[in-house]
Amino acid sequence: MKEIMDIIRILLNRNFPRNPEGETLSEAKQRALNVGAIMSGTRVEFCDSLETHKHGISEKERNALVDSRTAVATLDWLKNEGNRQIFIDILKNSADVLEQEPSFEDFLQAYNRVGLPILDKEILNDYSCEEVELTEKHINILRVIREEKSDEEMDRLIEENKGLFGEDDETFGRCIQIYGIVLQIYDRYISFTNNLKHALPQLQKHGFVAGSDHSSENACPMSPLASIDPSAWDMGRIVNVARWSYESGYISEAQAWEYIFFAEKECASRYANWEEFGKAYIIGRAMCDLTALYVFMDMVKRLLKDEKSPWTRLPLK
Repeated sequence: MKEIMDIIRILLNRNFPRNPEGETLSEAKQRALNVGAIMSGTRVEFCDSLETHKHGISEKERNALVDSRTAVATLDWLKNEGNRQIFIDILKNSADVLEQEPSFEDFLQAYNRVGLPILDKEILNDYSCEEVELTEKHINILRVIREEKSDEEMDRLIEENKGLFGEDDETFGRCIQIYGIVLQIYDRYISFTNNLKHALPQLQKHGFVAGSDHSSENACPMSPLASIDPSAWDMGRIVNVARWSYESGYISEAQAWEYIFFAEKECASRYANWEEFGKAYIIGRAMCDLTALYVFMDMVKRLLKDEKSPWTRLPLK
């Protein structure tokens, strides 16, 4: 493992690159950019400018953002919603949700607790308010129908219950489609909890999550998670996506800084220092995506200790 980490450090470049052709930014702008330093560090991007590399991002990366409308929609979603509210709810209830896989009812209750709509605005644009309301009202009936294994029994259930959805068979079919989307979101919710469960031993080993405070061997060791605010993950992504969107020509420089300063202000109000921010970011990253998690954990440690790190030069507050 040590050899692998040494190779990774070489590939990532031990130093944090600075833009030799960029303008000198104010400390306020540099500090705000530091909110995205974990992802930027793993990608060896400039740490002191909106531009990420000498020749900008690649055509592949630019195409991944699609267009201006998609870039702004992504940034607005991260700013106004993101994953943080449902992540916070999962962490607060971690002793229960990580002990056994959350049920569909647990999933519905979680979204109700944080006041989030299960379906986002883009999906709602494809269906009428009546169809969404009917789906929500009769979601347990739709669930029974979808889970039925027998074709004959499914046909019987459909015939018995389709009147609840009006006289139009098309409306019933669209309610079934909406329920299918809800199930996809439920799968993501399960993925969030399973990712956290699988990552927990490594997170504890490397000091990103405290161990159990319980003395019983059978006690669930999840209570330290309840106080963590994983908003850092969404805020860091705002900075990164804003930089990539600016380089792609999808947003203006002024728009980019508006999003970046929003993220910095949120983090300054939520976290005492970069160490607290970094730990929270890693928890969010672990819940969302386990890919190369050890690289991100190593980057946080480097940002906190390396004398050339942008974090050691400028504190969060």
